[in-house]
Amino acid sequence: MTQRDMAHLNLGVLDAFRGLAAFYVLCNHSRAFLWAGQRTYAASDHGPGIVLATLSGIFSYPQFAVLFFFLLSGFCIHYRQAKLLSSPVNSMGVDQRLFDVGSFAWRRVRRLYPMLLVAFAATALFDFIGIRVNPSAYLDRSWYPSPDYSPPVIFGNLLFQGGLSVPALGDNIPLWSLGWEFWYYALYPVLLWLSIRLRALGMLAVPAAVSVVLIVAAPNALPRWSTDVLTHWVVWAAGATLAEAYAGRLQLRGLRWLAPLAIVNVLGILAFLALRRVAMWDGTSQRFDDPTTDLLMSLSLALLLGYILLELPRYVGQRVERIARALAPLGNMSYSLYVVHFPLVLLSAAIWTSWFGQVPLGIELAVPTVLLALGFAWCCWYFVERRCVSASSSVRTSRLPAIATGLETAGRAHAAQVSHNLAGAD
Repeated sequence: MTQRDMAHLNLGVLDAFRGLAAFYVLCNHSRAFLWAGQRTYAASDHGPGIVLATLSGIFSYPQFAVLFFFLLSGFCIHYRQAKLLSSPVNSMGVDQRLFDVGSFAWRRVRRLYPMLLVAFAATALFDFIGIRVNPSAYLDRSWYPSPDYSPPVIFGNLLFQGGLSVPALGDNIPLWSLGWEFWYYALYPVLLWLSIRLRALGMLAVPAAVSVVLIVAAPNALPRWSTDVLTHWVVWAAGATLAEAYAGRLQLRGLRWLAPLAIVNVLGILAFLALRRVAMWDGTSQRFDDPTTDLLMSLSLALLLGYILLELPRYVGQRVERIARALAPLGNMSYSLYVVHFPLVLLSAAIWTSWFGQVPLGIELAVPTVLLALGFAWCCWYFVERRCVSASSSVRTSRLPAIATGLETAGRAHAAQVSHNLAGAD
């Protein structure tokens, strides 16, 4: 395949990817809390429907969607710096002013905080209603502590530490990923320094070494939350490495041969985890996933993303870009969808079980709740998030997707490469 047969994809496809990832997480939570479950459904002998019930197991791995968010975030945050580093001016050492920490931090806060506060308010409202409608759904459960709105928890969540040093606010469990993303932002100047001093592969090698040390040699050397964050830091760094390749500062060869192997690895990991899930049901296994499977899956996703962005045949890429444009509305509101959907899902389950005693065997609760969550997220995006995006940038000519755990707005890209409007970033 010649270079003429291939072209870098428009980065607008990342909008579609993050939208699909957020939708996947919504489907996972709807499947978990708004449906009786695969085993219960199978025991009721519903004939051909068992096939669809079994296939719904594909929505059982939300951690991989969040890791994909981190991959996209690393790409988007680093892309502008990678473009500057690849320019002839910076390669000659003439202009080294690439990054302003204060400006970077302010843009992250300005971009994320408004919707985060909306998510806090929505969580408090939905929990307040749900506890009064069906207290047992919130207070008498073993899978998660009762909703916590104590001052330390509120303050910790305002500092993006929900799910780390303090519990996530109320019942909004997915906010844990924002805490991880906060630390990856804080570590970004380190990655940028490594990129300047050690080039792209060095930038990837250091977080990879940290992961290996924490998994193999010193798994208990640090508090659990910091170990988890640092172990997966390499995923964010892999996204930044792909940005270096897209910007032309790094040559990644052999992706067309590695992509099929990555697909085989993805299918193998999913099969392995499915068998482990069955063993867990039978009581023969206590663990469902671990950092090793997380990182192996992330490596496969990074290879596939690199292939799609860099080496996808032109005729296929054009079709992918058309699909991505159709999915742009979902991508636009993905941050809103991610941070507001979970309390709504729990409220829907609480109301239903207060009426009928248990969640249904079918999809009569899951489907309307998914549609309601999409509508509510769109309203949040329309009235809050999009206004923050528009206000966060003085440049209107190009845009990279907003991804933070898939959810953060990122760097300026050339108008010829990106079809959207830039939304505030380095």
